[in-house]
Amino acid sequence: MDPVSIIQTLPKTDSDARSRILAFSVSKSETTFKKVVKAISAIDIDGRGASVTAIINWILNNYAIMDPQKLKISVKKAVLKALRENKIARSPGSRGALGIAGSFILEPKKIKTRKASKSERKLNVSQAIMTKDGHLTEEEQ
Repeated sequence: MDPVSIIQTLPKTDSDARSRILAFSVSKSETTFKKVVKAISAIDIDGRGASVTAIINWILNNYAIMDPQKLKISVKKAVLKALRENKIARSPGSRGALGIAGSFILEPKKIKTRKASKSERKLNVSQAIMTKDGHLTEEEQ
C-alpha cells in the first residue's frame, strides 16, 4: 500500500472527536425529560404514541450520547416521573399497562381561565328592572 491510500483510509479523528464532544456538551445541557418530550412529539404523528424503545432510539439518533445504558435508565425514570406528574399519558391502546410498558402521548395542555377581579365584575354588572308598563330596562351600575 502506498502512503496516500493509508492516509485516506484513516478516520478523521480530530474533527470527529471535536464534533462529538461539542454535540455531547449540547446534549448535556438539556434535561432527559425535555429530550423525552421532544421524542414523543416527533414520533407521535398518528396519535398512537411512542414506546420507551422508540423514545430511546430517537434520542440516540438525534443527540450525541456517550453511554446508551445510562440513557436507558434515565429515560425510564423520566417517563415514570412524567406519568406520576400527569405530564404525559398512556395512549388509548395501552391504558391498562403497568410501569413503562406501552405507548405514551403528550398530555394536552389545559387552558386556565382567568377569573375577573371584583372591580371588573362590578363594572360589567347590569341590572334588569321591570317598569310599570311591563317592559324590561337594563340599568348599568
